[in-house]
Amino acid sequence: MLGCCRELILAAAAVALFGASSRAENPPASGSPPESLAAGLSPTEDAQGGLETSAVRQAARVDASERGLSVLDVRPIREQERSARWAVVVGRSVDSGDKPFKEISDVALLMYVGDGTSCRSVSSRGPLVDPRHTDWPASSVTLQCIDLNNDGTDEVMVDQGRVGASWTPGCAFVFRVRAKGFALVGTITSHYEIRVRDLDGDNRREIPSTYAIGTTMPHSAQPRWTDYYGYNGRRMALVNSRLSAQFPEWPAQLKRALAKHPDDPELLFFLGYSYGILGRDREAKGAFAKARSLGYRKPDRRALQAGIEVEEEIPANAALPSR
Repeated sequence: MLGCCRELILAAAAVALFGASSRAENPPASGSPPESLAAGLSPTEDAQGGLETSAVRQAARVDASERGLSVLDVRPIREQERSARWAVVVGRSVDSGDKPFKEISDVALLMYVGDGTSCRSVSSRGPLVDPRHTDWPASSVTLQCIDLNNDGTDEVMVDQGRVGASWTPGCAFVFRVRAKGFALVGTITSHYEIRVRDLDGDNRREIPSTYAIGTTMPHSAQPRWTDYYGYNGRRMALVNSRLSAQFPEWPAQLKRALAKHPDDPELLFFLGYSYGILGRDREAKGAFAKARSLGYRKPDRRALQAGIEVEEEIPANAALPSR
């Protein structure tokens, strides 16, 4: 249905000569290395890869248009044994009246495979919808193929952003690459924009989830806590303890908040949690006990397990598929 990939590559070559490759249409974020440098490709390999990606983009446009959708981005998937696979994200993108951004709905992730003579779609995952905002269209969608756990194989992340009055909620869908499709390994939500970082310099990348905490405080006064998630080869997992260097200021900050709101059970819970991350177990137990005495017996979805303790390998703010 899509025709021959070689013909598409020839057509894409003409386009590429005039600078309309996929990377020209979708330049990397400021400070990000080009895909060729990130993948360690030679100029010849990168030129060929750019032509192939442009060919897949054109083929995906044909498919998407049949469904009334647009191609939002195309990225090659890097693997230990280089193969011809691409991640493609599509959606329904429309102008939102007088607002300076589009409204994007019906977002889906597709995998395209090239076998040397043709390229075709072999998998589709979607619609991808922020579980908190099912009726609120995204204002931005970002596709990344990035090796989160430094094993030589990319994971694929689709990040949706929204524009609110006092917040910019983000939602990241993270997928593991399989032979003929994608397996969802975590859905991470945040009250603010999500940016992937290597926070401890070990070549593993973390995804932050930031949200307001405190149950007896006005929203403007609530501390903004950040959890960090990493990919362990099976799923996204909470890695706060590994990143304890991100948390040394939290006990003092939470104590200042508790001086004004001494009976806020959620602040006490996170005080205990921050002590635990920093290895101050006796102080952690005291804060947990006080939180429990104030009725904080069943943590919300930030802590999925029963009781007040937090298990580091259980994502606290991630909606995970059943295994």
